[in-house]
Amino acid sequence: MDKPTDICEEIEIKRLEMHEAGTLHGLMSPEVLRVSQELDLLLNDFNKRLNRECG
Repeated sequence: MDKPTDICEEIEIKRLEMHEAGTLHGLMSPEVLRVSQELDLLLNDFNKRLNRECG
């Protein structure tokens, strides 16, 4: 995850994974919660990188 495009791709993949999990298991399922938390970590990492570069 060195390049900005790498993390953006990971975020998009995780977002699609969460959507699929919600469709298959329901939005309140433990699987969706787990994937959502993983997505949160990726988004937090992205924001930290953005703040370092811009601010």
